Amino acid sequence: MRKRVFAEHTDETRDSRWTLIQQDDGTLHVEQEAKYPDGNQKRRTVSINEFMLESGPLPRWLQKVIDRMFEDV
Repeated sequence: MRKRVFAEHTDETRDSRWTLIQQDDGTLHVEQEAKYPDGNQKRRTVSINEFMLESGPLPRWLQKVIDRMFEDV
């Protein structure tokens, strides 16, 4: 398994991190982690396809990572 953090965001609500994960079988997933000021933590992992369909600006960050992966091809 390989992992690469591709985005982080901190505000008064939480500290968030998004990690691209390549499983040993080649499938891609995104792990989202959040740490809250009260000490609570949440984590979820979804397939790359599910993540890319979600709304919001962060999938664009992931698209940039994927684009860089194929720049020299």
